[in-house]
Amino acid sequence: MHLSILVLASTLVAAPQQIKTEIRGSIEASLVRSHRDAGQALAAQVARLLGWEGDVVRQVHPKDSLKLLFEPGAEPQLLALAYRGQKIEMQAFRFSGYDDVPRFFDAQGKMIEPFLKNNPVPKYVQITEVPQRGRGKRFHNGLDLKAPTGTPIVAPYDGKISRVNWRKRYNGNCVDVIFHKKGTHALFLHLDKIAPGIKAGQRIKAGAPIGTVGSTGRSGAPHLHYELRDKRGRVLNPLDYHGTKPLTLSQDKMKAYQQVVQRYQKLLR
Repeated sequence: MHLSILVLASTLVAAPQQIKTEIRGSIEASLVRSHRDAGQALAAQVARLLGWEGDVVRQVHPKDSLKLLFEPGAEPQLLALAYRGQKIEMQAFRFSGYDDVPRFFDAQGKMIEPFLKNNPVPKYVQITEVPQRGRGKRFHNGLDLKAPTGTPIVAPYDGKISRVNWRKRYNGNCVDVIFHKKGTHALFLHLDKIAPGIKAGQRIKAGAPIGTVGSTGRSGAPHLHYELRDKRGRVLNPLDYHGTKPLTLSQDKMKAYQQVVQRYQKLLR
């Protein structure tokens, strides 16, 4: 099985740095050996992209080659990568020309991640974690949507507020909404601020403000933890519940996209 991905950024930074490495062990171990300071953070970004197309454990092999460009700093950001291996062949770049949010697209301008329908954070940057239930993975009950602090959060469906700010030490500022049609509980955790007027018993319409993205409670970085549970309390996967749709760059945006791709490809060579 061969995988091909292309991803990019709409503008070049002044001085992107490059890493070239041969895979020995995991992607993280290989990048940390090549760049002690930025390797771990970059490995997480690479793995998240690959995870939408294949198994980053089983399909990554010794002697696969990886080249990448990144923006240095306290939080290094992946700008471009080229991966060649037994099972995966990939070029990747970041582009923010769709709606001014940096997202990842393939060579034809299609976003790598599935885009959630009725998205509670329309301006989210990246899905950083999905629901996981063991088998070597840590337990995680929700979908994490990365976005800057203050990014608006809206109700994806009509509903009624059930609770506000419970277990704040862990959840931070939080809201529990019951969707009318299926009785599903939607938990919005780690909010920076809750929208004015949000209180238990209030009915809200789809698109109504819930609050803004933050990092309150037990959280390492700004994101929305969006968790769905059915009437029996069973965890649901938002990707299945909402459904997803492809997000593709329009023709008028492709010209700028292709120019940046070509510039990053030249730097990778």
